[in-house]
Formats: sequence, C-alpha cells, structure tokens
Amino acid sequence: ISSLPRREPAEPGLQWNLLVDTIAETCSSVEEAEQILTSVYHLRSMAYLITDSNGRAVVVEAEPGNVKVRRPENGVLISTNHMLGEEDVSERSRHSRIRYEHTEGILRERIGEVDETLAEEILSDHHCTICAGIHGGNPDEIGRREGWGTIWSTICRPDKRILKVAPGHPCEVGYETIRFEDVSAQSLSR
Repeated sequence: ISSLPRREPAEPGLQWNLLVDTIAETCSSVEEAEQILTSVYHLRSMAYLITDSNGRAVVVEAEPGNVKVRRPENGVLISTNHMLGEEDVSERSRHSRIRYEHTEGILRERIGEVDETLAEEILSDHHCTICAGIHGGNPDEIGRREGWGTIWSTICRPDKRILKVAPGHPCEVGYETIRFEDVSAQSLSR
C-alpha cells in the first residue's frame, strides 16, 4: 500500500486496513482482490499493489468516490504516492512523480535483469528520495532535509512464498526475510 493525496470522503465506506486484512484473509488471486477493491467506497486515498503467485499484478488507485486499476506495461508496474494521470500539483505529488519516473527509467533499462537485488537497490536509492535514510551519515541529503521518501519497504515474492521487509530505512537496516509458512505456523499456534 502507498498513501495518495488526501481526498475528503462524502459518504460512509471502508478504511484501508480493513481492506488489506480482507484481501489477505480471503483472496487467492489478483482478480479476487481487484474485485473487492473496485466494489467498495474508500475512506482514505491509497494505492494497492496486488500480485499473486501466477505472476499477475495490478495497482488499484483508490480514493473516496474514484477507483482506477493499472496493469503492467511492457512488464513494468510501479506504485508510488500519486494517482497516474492526475493533475495534483502538490509538493508531495511532485516528489512522487520524480520517484516514479526515476524507478521506471531504471526498470526499463534493465528489463530481463529485474530481481530482488535490483529491487533492494532501487528501494535504497537516494537519487530522488526513494529512500529517506542517511547515506554516509549526511543529514542534509534531500531525502531527510525535505522529509520525502520511503521509511519502510517490502519486497514480496508470492511465487516463493516469502516477504522481505526493511523495518526502517532500507539503506540503513537491510531486509529481513519472512516465510509465509513461518507466519502461518505462528498464527496456528496462538
């Protein structure tokens, strides 16, 4: 999930955390998750990047009263903190567009080479505030100085049933691997 520019809801609806829990508990495919996300009224503006073990993926960009679904183009699908095609001129959206374009450029240059290592490199990148950590201990770097960038990141491999999580700035803490089987076993033992 990625937060999008705030829009005030006009009617009752569902909060993002309930939707994430519902999808995690009930869906086994991208299509099932997409159906849920496109059929409800959203209270908060969020982008949901959904993938499944069959290699399918979508980004559902949802805000109160408006839902858009994006699919991979030439094998690339990116989600940041703005709705593609929207004319929001806020500072937050400007930074998000810069991160999106930088990431898209890297992925297009490296088609056929995209793997977890490249994903970790991109998510730890400070070139355009993708990561908000301090590379080399310089607090004046743009990511920290302006308060933009990722503070936690996740790489999910549904096909391998693993989740790699950087619990903090990825450039500073690195990624920890969580296996789906371990999480399922912990849930059952409670």
